[in-house]
Amino acid sequence: MKDILSFENLYISSCKCARNVRWKKSVAYYLLNQLEETYKLHKQLHEGTYKERNHKQFKIFEPKERDVLSISFRDRVYQRTLNDLVIYPTMTKSFIYDNCACQKKRGTDFARGRLRKHLRRFYVENGNNKGYLIHIDIRHYYPNMSHRVAEELLESKLPPAVYEHVKRMLAMYSGERGYFAGSQLIQILGVSVLDRIDHFIKEKLKVKHYVRYMDDLILVVKDNPYFYLARIEEQLEKIEFELNTDKTKVVRLNKGDTFLGFKFSLSETGRVYQCLSTQNMKRRKRKLRRVKYRSQQEMEESFNTWKSYAQKSTSQKRIREVIDHYEKFYKNGTSELRS
Repeated sequence: MKDILSFENLYISSCKCARNVRWKKSVAYYLLNQLEETYKLHKQLHEGTYKERNHKQFKIFEPKERDVLSISFRDRVYQRTLNDLVIYPTMTKSFIYDNCACQKKRGTDFARGRLRKHLRRFYVENGNNKGYLIHIDIRHYYPNMSHRVAEELLESKLPPAVYEHVKRMLAMYSGERGYFAGSQLIQILGVSVLDRIDHFIKEKLKVKHYVRYMDDLILVVKDNPYFYLARIEEQLEKIEFELNTDKTKVVRLNKGDTFLGFKFSLSETGRVYQCLSTQNMKRRKRKLRRVKYRSQQEMEESFNTWKSYAQKSTSQKRIREVIDHYEKFYKNGTSELRS
């Protein structure tokens, strides 16, 4: 552990943690005294006098309402060092290729690309689109995550000395279940807890076409979709999760379903459609009407960022609807947006 939590490693982690947040007061203070603050942190960790500082809990409302926990910059440096050097590489060793969230060279674009490939392969193997898409969503994933299940998983995979540090990090979460997003450790935990479900689906149920992004699971199967759904639900209950029945669906491939902001479907000729979801479009139109942009330039930058994201859609007609809506406000300047 002394090699892992060395002064050099802590200093490198502090530089990584400061990226894109140097404007924050706490970060600026640490960086102004970077050598001294890093030395203090290093000394406290090796003398056993280190104590976590107070954390803040708050809510965010976009893209959906959720609780977030914010820890101090110094504590983030400590966590980042352990996460980058031990926890992340250890926990991800057993991950399947199609576990797509919170990993290097992974992300939403990668997950959507994998789903497109699986849909095309399914068509090649079966000759038509007579199959089913099973979309599984877990109810309140982070708030309902069992502390017992999470800690048993970490203890089984991490070296004992590292696990003792992780236990101390997780001590801020009281009760028997529930974590708040906001720290790198909790993100790694989020992609790790369902690893056993991934292996069950691939190895026991023999599902070839499967993608997971955090708590969104997508299976493409030829028949008996409710058999797969029931078996997966049984396994989820063993690790104290339950299905979100409002979002869990079984649909025909030609009808499709929404995954990561886009609706995916498969045509009779084997073409994969990836269209912007209706909810995504409504959210953008609502933002154009309600958000108080400080300048015309800020509004343009925000919209161009969304437009670049929306270009991944195979349906340009839907994008045109939002562009027309945007131009309506653009011609009138920002005053209408502020009303």
